Amino acid sequence: MISSKGIRQALRQEVQPRIYSHGLNYFRSGRVKRWSTEENKADNSLTLTGEVKGGKTYKVALEFDTINETLTGTECNCP
Repeated sequence: MISSKGIRQALRQEVQPRIYSHGLNYFRSGRVKRWSTEENKADNSLTLTGEVKGGKTYKVALEFDTINETLTGTECNCP
């Protein structure tokens, strides 16, 4: 499984610093609700999903390669 440090590093490598900081602030302030993780050992992936309360509530999914500790996909119905 990918560590929380690995998740942070993978996100920092793939997103702009402003976006990373904004998302981290949302998480720390409790705006990420109903978040969960699902590990798929068959394809060495981990998916994080959650609902984010911004101007509107939207769903976010982040997929990581657990071997290389990289971000491999994102989904968001962000406004």
